[in-house]
Amino acid sequence: MAPSRLPARAILAVAGVAVAAAAECETEVGSCSVFPCHASRGPTTCEKVGFWDWTCVCEPGFCVVNGACVSPVETVQANVLACSDPASCDFPPEQSGVSLGMCSSGGGGRAKCFFTGVLRGLTALGAMGGVEMLSTVSGSTWVGVPYVFADRSDVQLLGAETAPAELTLDFLNQPDSELLVAQTTSIWPITADSIARKTPPKDEWIYIMGEINLAPFDLSDAGQYPAQSAADVERIKQQNPGLKDAQFVTPKAGRPAYLALGTLVAPRGTSGSADASVGLEMSPGYIGSPFYPDGDRVQFAGEAEPRLVGGGTVEAFAFGGTEPLSDEGGSGQRTAGAAATPFALSNIVGVSSYAPGAAMADKPLLAVTDPKAVYWPVPDPAKLPGPTEATTFNLGDGGNIDNAGLLPLLQRSIPKLIWVVNSYKELDSSYPWKERCDCGESCQQDFDPLAAGVVDQVLDKFGYGAEVTTGAQYLVHNQVFDKSEIMGLACDIWRAKDQGKPAVVQFTSTVLRNTWWGLAGGNKVDILLFYLDSSSGFVEALPAETREEIAKGSDGMFSGFPVYKTTFQVEGEPTAYTMRQANLLAAYGEYAVKQNAALLDAFLK
Repeated sequence: MAPSRLPARAILAVAGVAVAAAAECETEVGSCSVFPCHASRGPTTCEKVGFWDWTCVCEPGFCVVNGACVSPVETVQANVLACSDPASCDFPPEQSGVSLGMCSSGGGGRAKCFFTGVLRGLTALGAMGGVEMLSTVSGSTWVGVPYVFADRSDVQLLGAETAPAELTLDFLNQPDSELLVAQTTSIWPITADSIARKTPPKDEWIYIMGEINLAPFDLSDAGQYPAQSAADVERIKQQNPGLKDAQFVTPKAGRPAYLALGTLVAPRGTSGSADASVGLEMSPGYIGSPFYPDGDRVQFAGEAEPRLVGGGTVEAFAFGGTEPLSDEGGSGQRTAGAAATPFALSNIVGVSSYAPGAAMADKPLLAVTDPKAVYWPVPDPAKLPGPTEATTFNLGDGGNIDNAGLLPLLQRSIPKLIWVVNSYKELDSSYPWKERCDCGESCQQDFDPLAAGVVDQVLDKFGYGAEVTTGAQYLVHNQVFDKSEIMGLACDIWRAKDQGKPAVVQFTSTVLRNTWWGLAGGNKVDILLFYLDSSSGFVEALPAETREEIAKGSDGMFSGFPVYKTTFQVEGEPTAYTMRQANLLAAYGEYAVKQNAALLDAFLK
């Protein structure tokens, strides 16, 4: 099958828009005097042109072509980083040679609140300055992108430090952290606005998540390309004069290197599976999928031949365009089709958190709601040559493939990691924990971590991926630690909980070889695990009125605390929490860090 060599504007076919070449750069694309600018018009702003008249105008760097604002650039010069196997892999410079990394899992608003608190605690103890790379999934990406990109202080983002004794109901109702305030935003007015904008179904979630999680920080602009640094932006514009007016957004100085995980579920019109779908690693500088799964092509249901996926990443500003004009492979600069519109920060936040992506990909009536992007792999001429044909893929939540965000960090052989597990359930209190854990290794065969209630994102790393793989989660290839080690780790988590403490434990393991994720194995990794579960010590330290509300269970203000629901925690609200709920869970995350300050200090040293 030969590469299609489509012009860049053919990418608009993803949205069903017919496009022709523009003779000159027109920028006005319709009225917004009554209704907002339609999403199908591309990156626009509504500007006043008369006393009663308002017009949709293309953002800088975009021109009107057949009724839509698109990039006027046909091709771009962009760097590609090839990554075919552990011995031959180029990662972005800021992601190479990292000593301390951190990942935080999915879990919607629950993940957002607990992770915010953990960040606040780590910042208070001076530990975040040592974190060199951050990897997030789903709800944690709602934190990660603003944390890395927003022009805000730590206190503005995370809120001021708290102590359990001061967490009265009035105190908890105060809007202190801008990240947590965003978590109280109702989805309904934004959904209504999206409908009024006639947002295409594939962009609906992207728009809504951008407005909730990024707009408060002025980061939701669909016309901005991500880039790693101002120096990169200058280089990109020098190499691509047609982008001289384009807008870019870069991380705030002093933040760690960043990666948000999504899933390349399947080419449009086919279905994904545990043996075909792969991770989509989205960074400010580069986007793509390192390594080839099991070092080979993969077979998607509905396609006649296996398809090449993976093999490397392309600069973020070029992601979503058509394939390079040559298939020579390897790292280096390529001439590739330009993306019609940016894969913006709102795309990253939306893709990383679109949980239904995998489940809907093979259902034609529902798959229209999956986020989509044009994707092409990076070939290896010696092992897996092209073609590198660009194809529209359905995209999904990073939790569809690795809800921890841990595996991208292991790909980079980072020796020391902080892992935040935003659990969706507590350990099963009816399990015979004391009997099994006191028995020790002699009871290894009797220990059942599934029955014990250990969450999926931990189980799959220890060889239980097949048992927890579902139609919406492809976890069967995620084993990186020896199966015999799960009992010791689970018992340490249980002991902390049994003693009334937050479940914060440290373990060291030798990484196993994993050809699906490109891990050579054999290297040791030291992990400090923050596992979300209840702590009687934290609750007992709260003011009486707050304790009483927690004790009311589902009839109180804090139903399910600390394991809030991902959806409809607040009646009638699919994603929002109350200010009190958000603040209390974040305070617990902060408490979990501070109560383990000595352990953290020893770990970091």
